[in-house]
Amino acid sequence: GVKGRRTGITFAEALDHTLIAAAKRSAGGQNCFYIGDTKATGREFIGYVAHFAKIVAGDLVTVEEFLFEDQKDDGTTSMISAFRVRFSSGFRVEALSSRPENIRGLQGVVCIDEAAFHKDVRAVLDAVNALLIWGGKIRVISTHNGVLNPFNDLVREARAGKTPFSIHDIPFGDAVKNGLFKRVCLMKGETWTPEAEAAWEAKIRG
Repeated sequence: GVKGRRTGITFAEALDHTLIAAAKRSAGGQNCFYIGDTKATGREFIGYVAHFAKIVAGDLVTVEEFLFEDQKDDGTTSMISAFRVRFSSGFRVEALSSRPENIRGLQGVVCIDEAAFHKDVRAVLDAVNALLIWGGKIRVISTHNGVLNPFNDLVREARAGKTPFSIHDIPFGDAVKNGLFKRVCLMKGETWTPEAEAAWEAKIRG
């Protein structure tokens, strides 16, 4: 997913993770893992999940902070801070917010967010590829961070048909057409007008 900034894609991913983890296995339920570029984004994401769990899935959950053991290729390990929400379905959503390089033992849906800002997104992808064997999914979403960037390389490879990824473009302009500024006005208690939207978009792009 190639996204414009602050277009709500991470928010939508949190909703999707909630629906998947809250579902029974017979309905396609499974564990979900979010790998953000910072601890703060992981905490924010899991907060969205907890909100959706209550409002959408009717599941009363609590956010747990725990230590995830990240094993490197050389055999050394390190403990990284992570966040988790457990559902009554038996599945969970975990936000592994410190870019773990080795999650080969996990199974489910993985979202690698802001991949262009990860230290080594290729290493994370190599680690999660085994998830596909048992029906998992890998989602790589990000804003761009320059041309000479591993995320941009992945996008070019996918567009050229060199990898099985499907590309989803969510540019800022499309988000505006789909009501982004109307949502901004709603949150701020302001009145939307076409003129205000045009001025706002021009200011943001400027």
